Amino acid sequence: MNTFYPRVVIRFWLLPLLAATVMLGSGCAASTGKDEGSELRDVQIVGTWANAEGISVSFSSGGAFSSASASCGYFFAGEAEETKELEGEWDLRTPPLGGAREVSVTFPPGDCSEGPSIGSFSVHRVKGEIVLYVGDVDYLEPRRLLHKEN
Repeated sequence: MNTFYPRVVIRFWLLPLLAATVMLGSGCAASTGKDEGSELRDVQIVGTWANAEGISVSFSSGGAFSSASASCGYFFAGEAEETKELEGEWDLRTPPLGGAREVSVTFPPGDCSEGPSIGSFSVHRVKGEIVLYVGDVDYLEPRRLLHKEN
């Protein structure tokens, strides 16, 4: 009886398949799927955040958001506008396509557009400090980076 064929199947098909299954299974078990901001809690966001240019925003524990020093253009990358009191609601959420959690801000109709407007701050850690950034992080603008005031 020919024993060559079963050895070939085991050596070249079955063993690599088992090895791939073990590696894939251990990789999935080791990966928690947690991104940089996924351990973030609401209490870490509550407070006033500001930058060197004097722009500040405040997040209350009840979900209210306010800023007296920013314009709608600051949040929606529009043209520079006159600053006005902006108020709305905030929530810590995970983006629909996944990734690190972000701070979502909803402005009521009339503040920044005819309908409700939703903006967001991406959350990052820089040297252990949590910072918020509004806008596209690929085009990092220091004025869009906010640090929490103590």
